[in-house]
Amino acid sequence: MEQNASETIDLRAVWSRLKSRKKLFLKVLGITFVLSCVYIIPVPRTYTSTVTLAPETSGTASGGSLASMASSFGFDIGSLQQDDAVYPLLYPDIVGSSEFLVSLFNIQVKTEDGEIATDYYTYLTKHHKKSPWSVPMIYVKKSIGKLIGTKRKAGRGTPGNPDPFMLSQDDYELVEGLRDAIVCDVDKKTDVISITVSDQDRVVCAAMADSVRLRLQERITAYRTQKARTDLNHYQEMAETAYKDYEKAAAAYADYADTHQNSVLASSDTKETALENAMQTAYTIYTQYKSQVQLFEGKVQERTPAFVVLNAATVPVKPAKPKRMIFVILMMMLSTVGCTAWVFKDAVSKELRQLK
Repeated sequence: MEQNASETIDLRAVWSRLKSRKKLFLKVLGITFVLSCVYIIPVPRTYTSTVTLAPETSGTASGGSLASMASSFGFDIGSLQQDDAVYPLLYPDIVGSSEFLVSLFNIQVKTEDGEIATDYYTYLTKHHKKSPWSVPMIYVKKSIGKLIGTKRKAGRGTPGNPDPFMLSQDDYELVEGLRDAIVCDVDKKTDVISITVSDQDRVVCAAMADSVRLRLQERITAYRTQKARTDLNHYQEMAETAYKDYEKAAAAYADYADTHQNSVLASSDTKETALENAMQTAYTIYTQYKSQVQLFEGKVQERTPAFVVLNAATVPVKPAKPKRMIFVILMMMLSTVGCTAWVFKDAVSKELRQLK
């Protein structure tokens, strides 16, 4: 019982000891508050806008129950039932690819105050604010690179229109930053696509979220209709050629018929019949190609996927990060814990010295 009594923590004594160092706590909390504000306030705030959409899926009715059962366990077999090589689970890879991100550079954006209206590449490179705490690190990194003789890699293309195959060092870093700012997620159970865009301007943020959605839909539509559009272009060219051949055959027949109206020669009738048959043959070929054109026009329309926008892009009201108040409160809590640990460590050290 004596051992248990000695091991019992006296909360009153703990509180009394902490209260006796009240000035220390107030001093530490005040310094922490000031330093936290000085650190977090200059950091640029970013906004987030999210678009959600559901793509058209081509699955058989018989496999619906099986796919639903598999999705409840976190598996997606819907893609195995599709003919497309690019199915919803691969959409994040498309959005995160360098080719797709570079294609966003030419999008025109305008800030909320209307002072900046330019393409997305210029906006990111010249009008994006940087955290003042990252500037020294960037300067040190560049200085070290110069000292050791490291040259920044050059790329192909022009400013604002780089070649995704060979990006410069600056464009590569810009694309890497976009991979963090533009995120595409797909729900494995429902195939619902979520596109989230972060930016320092809330209007640009919403505009880019909608633009990324449109570019993704165009990319998927272009893929799914590629084969049908190739066939359509082929038959359109063949139909145009066949129509020209028909016009030539019709002109030749009409010209011969007009000039030999009163002819009683059998050879004239034979020639006229041959020209008429050639004209009819050319017309038949033209109509066949024309029917193929109409057929593949329908196939292009059939292969064009439908996307249902579940949640359209909206201009965010509150910034997503940094959470300034939460950061300051967390820093003050950590300083309180640290100060408390230091007070009791100091007290234990004093007792040990007294025992010696």
